[in-house]
Amino acid sequence: MIRRSRRRLRTLLVALALIAAACAEPVLPEIVAPATVTPTAVPTPTAAPTVENQPTPTPPPFAGEPGITADTIRIGVIYDVGVDPVSDQVSRSAFEAVLAWGESVNNSEGGLAQRSVVVEPIETRPLLEDHAEAIDRACNSDLFALVGSSALFDGLGVEQLESAGCRLPDFPATATSVDRLNSEVTTLSNPITSNMWQAGWATYYAENRPEAAQAAATLLLDIPVAVADGERMIEAANAQGIEFVARPQIAADTNFAGVVAELEEAETELVIWRGDNGRLLGLLDALAEGGGPGPLVDCAQACYSDVWIEAAAERGEGVSVWLPHLPVEDTSESPELNRYLFWLGFTSGADFEDTSTGIMAWSAALLFEEAVNIAIGTDTADYDPNNLTRERVLEAVETITEWDANGIHGTANPAEGVPSPCFVMLTLNRG
Repeated sequence: MIRRSRRRLRTLLVALALIAAACAEPVLPEIVAPATVTPTAVPTPTAAPTVENQPTPTPPPFAGEPGITADTIRIGVIYDVGVDPVSDQVSRSAFEAVLAWGESVNNSEGGLAQRSVVVEPIETRPLLEDHAEAIDRACNSDLFALVGSSALFDGLGVEQLESAGCRLPDFPATATSVDRLNSEVTTLSNPITSNMWQAGWATYYAENRPEAAQAAATLLLDIPVAVADGERMIEAANAQGIEFVARPQIAADTNFAGVVAELEEAETELVIWRGDNGRLLGLLDALAEGGGPGPLVDCAQACYSDVWIEAAAERGEGVSVWLPHLPVEDTSESPELNRYLFWLGFTSGADFEDTSTGIMAWSAALLFEEAVNIAIGTDTADYDPNNLTRERVLEAVETITEWDANGIHGTANPAEGVPSPCFVMLTLNRG
């Protein structure tokens, strides 16, 4: 039962050269002023709906299957803390999105596989490189799966995640390391950095800002996994016509004045930033001290966050983002985005932060939900909510080859690691 959107994505989505598909002509919309998004109200049902015309077996004790009981299904979300306030909030938004999804499923759909969803936070401190410890906690907790996780050094601990004693089905919001991407238990809703990269943003610059595209730079964090990820990004961008004139390595305590001098000496006109958004503020400060207009700055999904825009203030003017999903500015085109925003507000309060990471975590939760429904045979004669195991979920997700998260992103192939060819580019203009 693969959900497919019946509407077509608007022309805000443009085509990726790496995949032979076209969504539309490139368009760079101008966001003139921030708009307050008021999600369409979804009435909270007074009673949970029941599954019609389907048997309701008596739940067995689930001996030996962690994370599920007759009444609950427990999932965990790994996210970073201790980086800086801006980055921490964006990472935490992954947990808040999955928490909102769980509330939506419990209230609107009567639970998942006739069980209430319980969402557990698992914090990791990337500056201490303890992601492996977070994986260990997840493997030794009473969890059924990991859903919506977002962490910088997510490759640490993958061997344990894949081990026979763990094998948690893993549906992260994002995956930054090659090890996590290639994990046999990991599946992304829209795998934009898998073995096939979504490089439409590079095509956009090559076609629309060719002079800048021939004088690009990227900053690589001096950690092996970050350097490897950066080199893969450079390879994908090169294939689309981007030429890099500088690629300085930086440390957590780098003085950006020296980096800016290197960029100026190389006559850089485009900076591709793929690090955390909090550290980018230091680079923007150093660039501003030059007094000139400075290079274009592209920070992918990291800067698509209200908390980052507020922290950046005037420093953020002209910074661009590329999104692998619809933006919240376009909720009129997406009932699913409206549902995400409504339940996020319901669980997190009026001051919730909507981020790209949160949207991708919600999409990851939808994919997990789909895999569970396939595993138990929902809408089939073989429907049995008691027949739920981790291995069945892992087998089920391998059958999902067409997927758009109810229209949040273009059609991807999660099972084979093929991303959607569609993307959105936005530039910050007057806040």
